[in-house]
Amino acid sequence: MRRVFRLLVRVVPLFWIAACRDGPVNSSEAVSDAPADSASTYLGRPIAPPLGHAQASWFDRPSRETTEFPDRVLDALRLTDTMRVADVGAGTGYFTFRLAPRLPHGQVYAVDIDSASIADLARRRDSLGVTNVTVVRGTVSDPGLDSASVDVALVVDSYHEFSEPEAMGRALVRALRPGGRLVLVEYRAEDPTLAVEPIHRMSAEQMRKEMAALGLRQVEAYDGLPQQHLLVFGR
Repeated sequence: MRRVFRLLVRVVPLFWIAACRDGPVNSSEAVSDAPADSASTYLGRPIAPPLGHAQASWFDRPSRETTEFPDRVLDALRLTDTMRVADVGAGTGYFTFRLAPRLPHGQVYAVDIDSASIADLARRRDSLGVTNVTVVRGTVSDPGLDSASVDVALVVDSYHEFSEPEAMGRALVRALRPGGRLVLVEYRAEDPTLAVEPIHRMSAEQMRKEMAALGLRQVEAYDGLPQQHLLVFGR
């Protein structure tokens, strides 16, 4: 019995490591994860376990161009070239380095809490010679942005993973300049055809409910994305 136990102790972690390395993508490109702790909820919504640096290939998959239309997302923001924009949950910089050329006289803040992602973002910025990207290491409750420092806080497919959504949300609201906007992009919970686990999706109603708790109201919605909600919130 002891030999069997010792064998399990050695083998099970190897299977776990392999599973993490493979990431969340399967043949249908579905996001998959272990069941969330039922106690981890916010305003009736289960909080999803975060996808991290190990899932870089999922974040940068080529099919995002034709299923999530990142250029449409950025067009919907109606940016001017002097704006300051925070890419919150920047990950690999998928949106960060699409934002930078649109803000030649502005600034992009690439915010993440993962140390490996932070290091990669800085390396990529330096290798590309991009001068208007600032990499910011945040925490689960604070993005690390100064008060009244950004015109737009963009959170793409990440808000539903915030482990402390109220604290992080209030910190993002504080970071908005007068007239600033908090923009959430989330997979549609209302669409049963999406190959994305329900815990990684949100309904528009739930998004509005959680932003209302922060004192924000929906000021705009963009319907040009086939899989995701894009809702804009302001004071």
